[in-house]
This record gives sequence, C-alpha cells and structure tokens, in this order.
Amino acid sequence: MSAKILLVDDDELNCFVGQELLSSIGLQPSLAVHAFADDRAVCLAAVMNNYLAKPFTLDELKKIIYKWTSTARLA
Repeated sequence: MSAKILLVDDDELNCFVGQELLSSIGLQPSLAVHAFADDRAVCLAAVMNNYLAKPFTLDELKKIIYKWTSTARLA
C-alpha cells in the first residue's frame, strides 16, 4: 500500500505534473485546487502533517515525504 498525500494547486498542468512526480516515487496523490499563502495555517490547524508551497525543489519535496513515510522510493 502506498502512502497517501494531498496535492493542492490552482493550475491544472501543475496538478498533472505533481501527480505524476508523486506517483513516480511511490505515493498515492489526491488532488485539490486553489492553494494560497494563507492556506498554510489553515491546513496545519486542520491537523495536516506538513505543507510545502511553490517554488520548491525535488530534494525539499523528498525530505518532507521521507519525514512522514517510509513507503516512498526516494532514490
């Protein structure tokens, strides 16, 4: 069973690329739209484990994923 992760973006192309990237490292992304700077506090208050906003590097993404799950293939 792969780890589940919520992917939020307001751009359809970014959602597609993000979904493919996350799937390629062994995650099961769920999609949502319209992420804004103020959403970080709302998400964390809703007991989400973490929050990563654009722009970010692949290494930053992998670091957060590795922190919360051991099921992703991070090589």
